[in-house]
Amino acid sequence: MPLPEGFEIESQPQRQQAQPSGGIPAGFEVEQMPAQARQQEEEPGLMDVQKQLTGSMVEPILTLGSAAVGEVAGGLAGLYELAATRDPDAAEALRQRVSGALAYEPKTAGGQIASQVLTAPSAAPAAAMEKATELSGEAGYRAGGPEVGAVASTFPTIASMVYGGVQGRAMRPRTDPGRQEVGGLPAIRDADAPIDATPTAQGVGVTPPARPSAADLSPQKQEIARNIEQGSTDASVAPYRLDRWQGVAGDPVAKKAINQGFDESVISAVKAATPEDRQKMMRMLAIRQRGHKNARYAMDNRASDVAGDSLMRRVRHVKRTNEGAGKRLDSVAKTLKGQQVNYNGPIGDFLSSLRDMGVTMDDRLRPAFKGSDIEGVEGAERVVKRIIARMRDTKTPDAYDLHRLKRYIDEQVTYGKSADGLGGKTERVLKKLRRDLDSTLDSQFEEYNRVNTQYSDTVNAIDALQDAAGTKVNLYGENADKAIGTVLRRLMSNTQSRVNLIDAIDELETVGRKYGGRFTDDLKAQMLFADELDKRFGPTARTSLAGEVEKGTKRAAELATGQRTVTGAAAEAAAEALAKARGVNDDAAFRSMRELLKQQL
Repeated sequence: MPLPEGFEIESQPQRQQAQPSGGIPAGFEVEQMPAQARQQEEEPGLMDVQKQLTGSMVEPILTLGSAAVGEVAGGLAGLYELAATRDPDAAEALRQRVSGALAYEPKTAGGQIASQVLTAPSAAPAAAMEKATELSGEAGYRAGGPEVGAVASTFPTIASMVYGGVQGRAMRPRTDPGRQEVGGLPAIRDADAPIDATPTAQGVGVTPPARPSAADLSPQKQEIARNIEQGSTDASVAPYRLDRWQGVAGDPVAKKAINQGFDESVISAVKAATPEDRQKMMRMLAIRQRGHKNARYAMDNRASDVAGDSLMRRVRHVKRTNEGAGKRLDSVAKTLKGQQVNYNGPIGDFLSSLRDMGVTMDDRLRPAFKGSDIEGVEGAERVVKRIIARMRDTKTPDAYDLHRLKRYIDEQVTYGKSADGLGGKTERVLKKLRRDLDSTLDSQFEEYNRVNTQYSDTVNAIDALQDAAGTKVNLYGENADKAIGTVLRRLMSNTQSRVNLIDAIDELETVGRKYGGRFTDDLKAQMLFADELDKRFGPTARTSLAGEVEKGTKRAAELATGQRTVTGAAAEAAAEALAKARGVNDDAAFRSMRELLKQQL
């Protein structure tokens, strides 16, 4: 599947057509700037020219040197990881993170342009040197262990500095000049316009490398490009981005977040999320960061509350729709007064179901529960008696009477569950009677059916969520978002109620959209992000199951051995030292995720 021209994955706003001036070719779209900024752009001063020229000479050297250091450090870290874990994938991931973190990125337009020009002729040698690094390191490891392997892995990197192959990896353009401002120049927006020159200060231009086609990319990168374009959340696409110069390039911002311990599949989900979801993820991150150092604040505020609020927006919309449909249904039902309807089927099936439970009727239609399945179950007996009495005391019912009986059953089931402990067979039998009455009215009265369908859809969706959440959760309480946010955590667990909760949320969203709800956010993506924050920074709840299990496991080990194990203490110290050397800490993790979210907004 060929890649689209320019590898554009997000549509850009229409921009004002720029007139050819100041060295910017005609046809390019530029961001609108204030008059003063445009005048400065058209008449750059001497200092700006010096800045660009200095950048074009100095920054490529810095980029080259930092890449060489990064490759050596990355190779050493990767071989250490391979020796420790015997996991080649983990070793390669660590190598990429370390080398990416140490790479210097050009800041000026002159430096970026010079880097891009130097990149073009070295892509093939760079790929060859990367493979040589891998093979050399593995050979050294087999010959003499991790120390020899680490040293051997640096040989191709040193050689590549001599032959220039390192430029392919060192000088990848990490900033797309078509997507943001660089060096004080206006952002180029027209990805499809033919690129003859790259504008620089004073109108000086150089011819950039040609844009790659799909055929220029390896099969692996073609697959990565397709997955990114399609919004894949697979972990394999997390460290990459689409780039107009290289087709597929490394994503340094994403790599920083991965290096700080965030799961790659979550990084991919963040990059593929909608703008609304990313805004909510930013709120979650802010809540979590503040609560990370403020235990009192964390008691009242959780990242999952944001997802709970998203679900409550759906609940409130469906509830409003249900209330409106209920009022219209009552109005339509009043037109059914005096209209006869055949009710023998629903009533006969109800009495038959009671007989199957062992409930008998005397000549005056009074139920007897002796020997029945619900004998002595006072709540169930009371509800059945009420329903039978209502049917017995109503003279030949018309269609309106059946509508009111249906509503009476609703009240009895709702009230019975909370006050009488109604459940089991009795509840199922009463709900079946209600459905049968409903079907009878729907089949004979078209307008009633239309309004009643809306009412039934909405009430069933709310009931399903209430059942999944549990009767103790008040969907309409003052802190409903917090309660629902806690319930939503089941989505990430193995609890048996997880499937019921997923089904209830899906039904609520479907019904909400059916009746005019516009929801552009993704509840599951939000909960995944909230769960990842807990995974990276530890559970917010001080007495959570996860936190208690972790503390209990450590304590059990200490009690069993009488002391902390030397091996465990050494491993923990080594892990802390490695994390410190790599700059991995909570503050840096918060910064890296905020940078990633800002980049996607």
